[in-house]
Amino acid sequence: AGKVAVTQAVYNFLSQITSLYGITFSNAYSVGSTYSSGSATFTEILNNVFTAGDRYMARVASHTTSDGNMWEEWNRETGASQGAQQLTWSHEAHSAASRHRAAALAIVGA
Repeated sequence: AGKVAVTQAVYNFLSQITSLYGITFSNAYSVGSTYSSGSATFTEILNNVFTAGDRYMARVASHTTSDGNMWEEWNRETGASQGAQQLTWSHEAHSAASRHRAAALAIVGA
């Protein structure tokens, strides 16, 4: 829609990607504010959300074997793959994320 409305949920999400992926924001944003396309804050939010998504996808790729095998989960303590192998929803979640990223890029014109 050409704007980002920062609700409490959006604020919490942006805070989470900051802590999980080491992403920093140089522009301030606040709950209740709306940032329009073309503003520095809008652009930074969009870029940082894409960066967080890319870092997550890279993490998934690092847990995927060369033949495409994926596990259900990763161990919280060791990071090792564990659980059921080759679950269709693991593969579909990754495929869906790739499709949605491509669609988002088409919308923002990147």
